[in-house]
Amino acid sequence: MAIDARPRGQRRDARENCEKVLRAARTVFVRDGFDASMEEIARVAGVGVGTIYRRYPGKEILLGELVQETCELHLSLLEATLARPEHPPALLREVVHLHFRMGEEHAMLLDMLAPESPDADVTDSPRAQAYLRERALLEGLIRAGMDQGVFAKGDPLPMAAMIMELLHWQSCERMRRSLGLSSEAAADQLTKLVLGGLGVSV
Repeated sequence: MAIDARPRGQRRDARENCEKVLRAARTVFVRDGFDASMEEIARVAGVGVGTIYRRYPGKEILLGELVQETCELHLSLLEATLARPEHPPALLREVVHLHFRMGEEHAMLLDMLAPESPDADVTDSPRAQAYLRERALLEGLIRAGMDQGVFAKGDPLPMAAMIMELLHWQSCERMRRSLGLSSEAAADQLTKLVLGGLGVSV
């Protein structure tokens, strides 16, 4: 493992600069789209443009870091939600609403992310790992509901995979916009569909 030999104060400054750059990049990317310049991000962050390029040689790398940060935030919120001692249908409703909120808040940023090639081996990519972690959490929730007799018996893995497709941020946004609903109302509609598919009377 490489050891950072810089004095503690320099390491702290570097960490603070990185946080400033990420906050500024999120603001500028959402405002300007992929046309955002590294110079403008540096200006908003209050750092030299060289500071950004030393860590992020290109916009794609910086954007990927932001998306990864967003995925980690989503997973931490999901884990906190599922840790609550609530009935599985209530927890599933919270999961659906969380996806709609995240999609609405971060749609501009996520929309700039190029899709991974279907021909590429992406099983170890950060996005693939985030997907697998989230699917495992959802599978655990469905299995718990089946064990408690509140969800219809079956294989929880394909159910989790299908629900994940419905909860993709683009699917949520398309549904919300096409129906002319608020995020909360659209989430309620999708919750009824998902719970109905799991055998819950709604």
